[in-house]
Amino acid sequence: MLFFQKHPVLVSRLKYILITHSHLDHFLPLVVATLAEQKLKASSEPLELLGNHTVISAMRFYLEHQLVEGRVVSKENKPRIKLTQLEPFKLTKLAPFEILPLPANHAIDYSWESIYPEEVKLPFGGNLLLKREDAFNYLIAFNQQKVFYGLDSAWPLPQTMAVLKEQQLDLAVLDATFGFEDPLPGHMNFEIVAQLVDELCLEDKAIASHLGLHWVPPHSQSESWLAKRKIKLAYDGMSLSI
Repeated sequence: MLFFQKHPVLVSRLKYILITHSHLDHFLPLVVATLAEQKLKASSEPLELLGNHTVISAMRFYLEHQLVEGRVVSKENKPRIKLTQLEPFKLTKLAPFEILPLPANHAIDYSWESIYPEEVKLPFGGNLLLKREDAFNYLIAFNQQKVFYGLDSAWPLPQTMAVLKEQQLDLAVLDATFGFEDPLPGHMNFEIVAQLVDELCLEDKAIASHLGLHWVPPHSQSESWLAKRKIKLAYDGMSLSI
């Protein structure tokens, strides 16, 4: 949003917003609606939002309702925006791009302790594996090149890994939220990213991103460690040619 505030002329060129999942650090209906209204001031073509069922449902609810004196009421003037629900493994064409949603290893609670304090124990053993949302990663193809956008996600799910191993990727953006710390469910750290780069033969083609400032060391230290493993470290304003 701040980027478009600094460069308002680019709003008219914005056609699509591709959302991976509904967590607030990735998706805010208020921001999407604001961009949609700004675009309509510069162009007659409405903005298109694409995402999973949870994202599209949340966006539709926001467009149809408003909060008045603590009550949710119907909204009379609804912003114009096109909503498109994506399905896993179903190719979507957005010329000149082709988008393939892949299931992400995210929004899945691995254990009871990941939800409640450790002193609360289940009376029986076993893993929880409670999936709360069909979060997506995206395989994006354009101009005979392929980019894997892997945020947010822990180690790829088996069906997603199978697809990735069939690809000749030109670039992969991978989740390195926890730096050198042990990751929580749904994310990776530098060591796991390095293992995934080896597994998929992505040397000099991978970017470590989604960096958690609480866990990731200073940029120079992180960059040095990753560079030895032929992985680039993301930073604000990063621009790449592939």
